[in-house]
Amino acid sequence: MSENKTDKYKETAAAKAAEAEQKVHGTVEKVEKSSYGKKIPTSFEKVKFINIIKANAWINFIATIPIYIFIVEDTNKASKFKYVTKFLKYLFLFGGLIPVVLDVIAVYLKMPFLFKFIILSKTIKAVLIILSMLVIAFGALYVRFLAYFYMMMVILLDFLFVYYIALLFKRIDSEEYDNEGEKIVRDQPKEENKTEQKTEV
Repeated sequence: MSENKTDKYKETAAAKAAEAEQKVHGTVEKVEKSSYGKKIPTSFEKVKFINIIKANAWINFIATIPIYIFIVEDTNKASKFKYVTKFLKYLFLFGGLIPVVLDVIAVYLKMPFLFKFIILSKTIKAVLIILSMLVIAFGALYVRFLAYFYMMMVILLDFLFVYYIALLFKRIDSEEYDNEGEKIVRDQPKEENKTEQKTEV
């Protein structure tokens, strides 16, 4: 009897899993056919340069939040750097928020004069992250290693954004690129086409 029950449980579990899988596939298909689904890139060929920069800015913003949480959590511990982390908490709140605001304004409004302020804010943020690496008590060695690796990746993302935004502003100033940093494809002049046809004849 117990074997029959287990078989029934397995069958019902397999049926529910198959049903759930079908629902997921159905939802994906609906999203794919919707207007929102058509905007979701499925290959790098369709992704514009400006969208890469926007994605970098928002990923960086999301990735910065856990560092602030690390600092806040450390202030609740009875560590020897408690007062330092308390002060660092307020510093990082502004030091982490200002670069995000500048990133969004620079990307969406395309203001090249903000570039120097972006570099300054990113540098300050990197210094604050390194300082937090030194004072936060992460506990176990492997946790410390993972936290350090994560924080360094956030700094890398920041300076990758600096590279991208510098490239965007450079392209905007150029006549070969449009306002979104994409290369302008110009039609060949008609005279050149005529000369090519003559040479072929």
